Amino acid sequence: MIAMDFSISRKTIFALITLAAISFYITYLFSSCIASNMSKGMPKWRHNPVVANEIPLIQYSTSVRVVSLLESNETDISPKYRLFREQGLHPVRQLPSALVIGVKKGGTRALLEFIRIHPDVRAAGSEVHFFDKNYHRGFQWYRSHMPPTLEGQLTIEKTPSYFITKEAPRRVQMMNPSTKLLVVVRDPVTRAISDYTQAASKKPEMKTFEEMVFINGTVGSIVDTSWGPVKLGLYYKYLTRWLKFFPLSQLLFISDLKKTPIKVETSANN
Repeated sequence: MIAMDFSISRKTIFALITLAAISFYITYLFSSCIASNMSKGMPKWRHNPVVANEIPLIQYSTSVRVVSLLESNETDISPKYRLFREQGLHPVRQLPSALVIGVKKGGTRALLEFIRIHPDVRAAGSEVHFFDKNYHRGFQWYRSHMPPTLEGQLTIEKTPSYFITKEAPRRVQMMNPSTKLLVVVRDPVTRAISDYTQAASKKPEMKTFEEMVFINGTVGSIVDTSWGPVKLGLYYKYLTRWLKFFPLSQLLFISDLKKTPIKVETSANN
């Protein structure tokens, strides 16, 4: 009786092992079929370029490209003058919201270079002479001469002859009555000498400064206020015109720029 029980147990174990083997084999076949079908529906990764109809497929990759806002002939290392194309930032040309209107030989170029160091300021590279010589070309032409800027950046332009141009105040107001105006003033005598020196360097045949500045060319006589370099130094005459169109609060006067540029820069920011 004991031997029979042992014999049945061996048969049962053998049967269970056989069933387990069959089940494993069926499961393996089923899994293999599923994996095969899935692989057919998935893209193949290849080392060689995939070409369909002789046209290479586009391969996408993540990259960030920094594009400068500056013109090709300008240089500036400030990160504020760069944009990320992926962020959708596009520079546009705007009419200036601030002007350096004068005065000639007062240090206007130096002032502009100091101001444009600020990363949020962009300036026209050269004097545009829109409000005195090129006004007939229109504001679209003027805008085309401005540098491209991003939102929040300030556009500024410098032409010293605006200060003495009779029509300039009204024309600037028509563009934007909120325009900020910067005027670099200098001692009228030293300014006149500097003005004369520049002109004499181009015309060696010019008379001496003394002969030009005094009536009848006599030293010690009455100063000829109709002579250009002296006439320009009569600041009040031209300032009166600007104050008819702009409040004094919109004008910033800078003096002694050559002596104290740091103080001038501080006051200009204020």
